[in-house]
Parts: sequence; C-alpha cells; structure tokens
Amino acid sequence: TIRAQVEHAPARMKCFKILRDYRRAAHTLTDTASGIAHLHNIILAG
Repeated sequence: TIRAQVEHAPARMKCFKILRDYRRAAHTLTDTASGIAHLHNIILAG
C-alpha cells in the first residue's frame, strides 16, 4: 500500500497544469515540483 501511494503521488500532481506542460528552465523544475508538492499536501489535509 505504501508503494502504491508513492507511485500515485506524482500522477496526482500532474493534474496541476504547470507540471504537465513544463516549459521553463530545467534548473527551476525542482523548486516548482517542491512547491506543487506542498500545495498537494495542503489539499490533502483539507
């Protein structure tokens, strides 16, 4: 079950358009993904 949760997290994060169509400098991808992960966790927390 933990593995499934880990695998589904990136799939759920792809619903954010900014990650799906990423056309910015490659070195900013980690900051963007981190920010979206934080937003994703806030959404899950309700």
